Amino acid sequence: MLWGCSSDSGDLFHGFREVEFKIIELLAAPNISDFIPMLSWFDLQGRNKEMQKQKEHFYRILDRIIEERIETNSTKMEGAVEEEGRKDFLQTMLELKDQKDASTSFDIVHIKALLFDILTADTTSTMAEWVMAEILRNPGVKTKIQEELTEVVGINIVEEAHLPKLKYLDAVVKETFRVHPPLPLLIQRSPDESCTVGGYVIPKGSIVFINVWAIERDPKN
Repeated sequence: MLWGCSSDSGDLFHGFREVEFKIIELLAAPNISDFIPMLSWFDLQGRNKEMQKQKEHFYRILDRIIEERIETNSTKMEGAVEEEGRKDFLQTMLELKDQKDASTSFDIVHIKALLFDILTADTTSTMAEWVMAEILRNPGVKTKIQEELTEVVGINIVEEAHLPKLKYLDAVVKETFRVHPPLPLLIQRSPDESCTVGGYVIPKGSIVFINVWAIERDPKN
């Protein structure tokens, strides 16, 4: 879906899954520097060093994938008529990059960043598993979802245009997010300037942890 081939094919992806899983593991690993910022310079647990090593390996793979696609596109453009068909994510991003009338700048760095985020963001697959688990545990909910899909989609494949009409399924997904947040604490925030949130003054440079688990269980929200 991302670039048109399996991550298990060829020497290009040697160690791809390992480095991807290692990055996800490092993102979730406890880091004392997150709680005591003054220690971040020392990298006592070696998290930053290891993450940088894995990121460099990951980006080398992405660089090769993008370079090969650009070369392939150049070859096809030499007197060939572009074939109509579905495009993968990388092809769409490269075409956006080459648009002369684009309102915002878009380059290879942005493409690699998007691919990196998609491949290392494990929350989507985790939430899909939780949704399916809760549906299986609640036969009545499953029946209602099936009836809605039959009414809205029928025997066709679900398209983006169907999504606004699948209101019950949307509610099920949102409720699953509430009951099973991917992480109890969101990624920490740090304001660039002092501000007031909910009556509390947040000084500039403070590290703020948001307890989404507690928020989603607060009856006042």
